[in-house]
Amino acid sequence: MKKTRIYAVSLAALAIAGCSDNEYIGDVNELHGGKAEINFSMKTPAMTRANELVGAAAAALLNSNFVVEGIKDNGTTQTEVFDHYNVNWTENTANTTESNSSDWEYVGIGKHGLSASSKQTIKYWDYAASQYDFIAFSYGKSNYEKAVLTEIDYTKLGAAVTSGTPVYTVTGNTDELAKTYIADLVTLYNRNGVSEYGSVVTPKFRSLGTKVRIAFYETIPGYSVKNVRFYSEAWDESTPTDEEGAAAATLFAASAIFPSATSKGTMSVYYPTVGWTNSSHGTLSPDYNQAHIKFAAGSGSDDALVTTKTFGALANMAAKEDAEKDDGNVYLGRTSATATYAGDVNATDHAYQTVLPLGTKDNLQIRIEYDLVPIDGAAEVIHVRDARAVVPAAYAEWKPNYAYTYIFKISDKTNGWVGVDGDGNVVEGLTPITFDAVVVDTEDGVQETITTVSTPSITTYQEGKVVTAYNEYKAGDVYASVMNGTTAVVLSSLTVPAGVAVYEATATDPKIITEALVQDQLNGTKHDTGITLTSCGYTIVSEVPAVDGNTLSVSACKFAVASSKTYVFMYTDGSKNYVKIIKVQ
Repeated sequence: MKKTRIYAVSLAALAIAGCSDNEYIGDVNELHGGKAEINFSMKTPAMTRANELVGAAAAALLNSNFVVEGIKDNGTTQTEVFDHYNVNWTENTANTTESNSSDWEYVGIGKHGLSASSKQTIKYWDYAASQYDFIAFSYGKSNYEKAVLTEIDYTKLGAAVTSGTPVYTVTGNTDELAKTYIADLVTLYNRNGVSEYGSVVTPKFRSLGTKVRIAFYETIPGYSVKNVRFYSEAWDESTPTDEEGAAAATLFAASAIFPSATSKGTMSVYYPTVGWTNSSHGTLSPDYNQAHIKFAAGSGSDDALVTTKTFGALANMAAKEDAEKDDGNVYLGRTSATATYAGDVNATDHAYQTVLPLGTKDNLQIRIEYDLVPIDGAAEVIHVRDARAVVPAAYAEWKPNYAYTYIFKISDKTNGWVGVDGDGNVVEGLTPITFDAVVVDTEDGVQETITTVSTPSITTYQEGKVVTAYNEYKAGDVYASVMNGTTAVVLSSLTVPAGVAVYEATATDPKIITEALVQDQLNGTKHDTGITLTSCGYTIVSEVPAVDGNTLSVSACKFAVASSKTYVFMYTDGSKNYVKIIKVQ
């Protein structure tokens, strides 16, 4: 009989990827070849991103430990192989044992409290099994007593998030939960001519926390913006109001989605899309083996979720650019790349605040007042009240380990107001001002949106890191959506005279192409604006591509833009046209 060597199973190739502050763990898509033991390791032969952390730096984020549940499947029966094994990091111990290829060891390590095993022993690949599945979790730097892991139940793999049957849960204070790490499922196959056994097992860890920050910039011709203040309550679609606003920025949600740092709750983890047919050996679903989370607040009176998130005061203000009356750094930044953040963007946390993603989504609103100062040196100051924008819920479906940046742009079209008419009625609108909301910078990619602060609000989106790098867009497809107050407009349902249109805008001096002037022209102004509008093609879609490879359910107008050109998206409600300018680098 031909002898076959029995290979030890080694759990290896952990790679940690961070955002700009190096606090997150990311994935490695390459599997080691030639290894037979089940090892855990930080050393990978090919990195997918430059900001991945390996070795000691990666281990530090996991606090040198994670827990793994591993099972094998022969096609009819699942058998537990790793019963909540602890895997520990010790530097310079690689290859000292068969079960340790890259400083991560599980043999002889003290067993986890959830394990029923008498001790942790070496494991070998069983070639009679058709697949192995590995589920991993790390307490990170959380307090073990305040972030309690339940037993990992591998029989729940494949259950939908809506089923209420998670693979495992973690319960504790929300600030402690945010310090923990979850991993996507790792599956290795030995079937249908595919043999992945002997490869290093590579869990992809992600911080359970999400980071959010907000920033502002302005593009108003002839003016600079200063003295930005923030309202204490969300707008309820009633009469605009005046308020002695606060210096600290506040983001409002339509419903309670923000846990407080001191509240308690339970984070449930699901793996709804698993199996051979969903893998790269089958149809390859973008959601294959991805970990999904859902948060439930505790039942105590202090555990309730809230509708607001308060950030810091605006920090990195800009100096005057022309002849403004005030010296010093008192003005908003003037491009998306030099936006002014709520909090110090140069601090260790880069103005991010940590929140827990709930596995839900909701509209987000900003509400501000500010002063307009002319750049020609005149003493005039215009005080704008109650300017606001709504970011569609689809762009606020937060996910673990993502860092979301919402940038609001003030332009020459707004729903803010500066006074009342002769009858004492608030006159909403100032022919300067809109806001742009830019969303998300993740360890894997970027999702950025620009939302006008106007009524209705128009949101434009382009896949990839665009707004903060290009100010505003680059050549490619752009998607435009419309919010009528807090209600999303289903563009596919619009009929003439209501509807949408897309134009390329040209002018001798491109600087004159502003939202206000174009809207005047489209609404039948009698004067010559000097702007030429040429119709462009578009399609109405119900989904837009998301940064994680999936899609977002958003009713949107899709159109292509070319380099060094300016475009206009127009929405009409039958009586008036509303526009959004799209500039392309």
